[in-house]
Amino acid sequence: MQRILVTGLAIAVTAIALTPARNADAAVKHRYSFTTDANDSVGGAHGNVVDAGAPSATFAGGVLNLTANTGEISNAAIANDAYVNLPNGIISAMGTKASFETWVTVETNRNWAEIFSFGTSRPDTGGEDLSSGWGRYITLIPDTGDGGNTFRVEAIQFPDGGAPWPFAAANVSRADGAVLPTGVEHHIVSIFDTTETMGGANPNGTMKNYLNGALIGATPLYAGFSLNAIPDVNNWLGRSQWGDPLFDGSFNEFRIHDASLNDAEIAFNSLIGPDQVAAVPAAGIFSLEVNTVTNAVKLKSNVGVSVPINYYEITSAAGALSTSGWNSLDDQEGGDAPGLGWDESGGVTTGQLSELALPVAGVTVAPNAQLSLGNAFNKSVLGNGVNGDLVFKFGLANGALLSGTVSYTTNPAVDDADFDNDGDEDGNDFLIWQRGLGVGTTNATGDADGNGAVNGADLAVWRTQFGTPAVGAAASVPEPVSAGLGVLALLGLAVAARRPRRDAGK
Repeated sequence: MQRILVTGLAIAVTAIALTPARNADAAVKHRYSFTTDANDSVGGAHGNVVDAGAPSATFAGGVLNLTANTGEISNAAIANDAYVNLPNGIISAMGTKASFETWVTVETNRNWAEIFSFGTSRPDTGGEDLSSGWGRYITLIPDTGDGGNTFRVEAIQFPDGGAPWPFAAANVSRADGAVLPTGVEHHIVSIFDTTETMGGANPNGTMKNYLNGALIGATPLYAGFSLNAIPDVNNWLGRSQWGDPLFDGSFNEFRIHDASLNDAEIAFNSLIGPDQVAAVPAAGIFSLEVNTVTNAVKLKSNVGVSVPINYYEITSAAGALSTSGWNSLDDQEGGDAPGLGWDESGGVTTGQLSELALPVAGVTVAPNAQLSLGNAFNKSVLGNGVNGDLVFKFGLANGALLSGTVSYTTNPAVDDADFDNDGDEDGNDFLIWQRGLGVGTTNATGDADGNGAVNGADLAVWRTQFGTPAVGAAASVPEPVSAGLGVLALLGLAVAARRPRRDAGK
């Protein structure tokens, strides 16, 4: 797997936090990308592939392939099958919380064949390097083989030695009782956090499990659970603490984070895939910037990778939106048929502006790009220079609907003569200015200085910028991506037929 590290770009303006910000101490502590080995490219806690007998594990295309495993059980002499042994102590070192993230494919589901198992089996029978059952551990299981036959994450604590009962346990299973589907790669995030009490409902902490960017469920942890209390001498990918079969499948990526990832971070990681690591800044993946003097509104990407987006909505309880000043992405496309790109949806009022991109695979927004939405704010409602009450939401191509931050500024708009938003200032932009002279009011109609009028001053801006790349220009090119039903299914939105371009005076 190619390893790419990308950092996000934070916005240097005051923001109203609607999406939980990334924890200040959150980071990838261990990253196993399986390029040619089981080395840790971040923390140096290198693992090794245990592969007795004739080699059965292979590395190809950044994937560790264990599909040659035949079902040998973990508590017997393993003669041919393979698994990954990670260093002792890396789980307990996480302390009170951690997120375990993997991209994995199951080839064959065998009962209790585990994706990971971290901890120890029964100490009085040896514990380390043995799979004698009982013990203390956390584990991720694609098919439990019990009555529910379900995909599950568990935290288990049996007494040390002696009678194995009673024991403490917590687990999160799929509500539909389904196993993890075979033959396709899944993104899974399992979180153990003793500090997340859910407002007192879970006094001992919370365990969560996510599949392909969506939360499967959350459950209280048991009293006394802590990652730093796990005697993690058996830290395995593909082997169980019990006499269960070794895992039959492949690992694309495995990461350990030292904090609880939030919904936005998980949805984002699921979307961009295992080959990139990109931090989600406090401003969120996308944010809205509103100029309370010029009424200009921009949709901004705050991450250093391209992201497919297929929906956004802006709402205002005070009715502080301008339907006439709004330069929708649909309008900027210049008359394409419904379903071929952006379409205005859900009604256009002073209380709500929204657009949906079809197909649901979305429209790709370039790294750190800015999309002008014209003068979509109406400062006359709340006063010149007064912050508004706007609420911003957006949908990603993998179906996640997230809240974004809204920031307000009174700074003059940055001069921008890239009227057709194609990344440069050229003759096409001059023609747009010429057609908008004396009648246009937005950047898309020739207003370069953001004062709401197209005049000679805007021509002067174009002259100074002619032939130069546009700063922060956005690329909105349809790109096939893996997607579910997306926001269209989630919200049941009916896309309104494309309306004629609004007159500036309405």
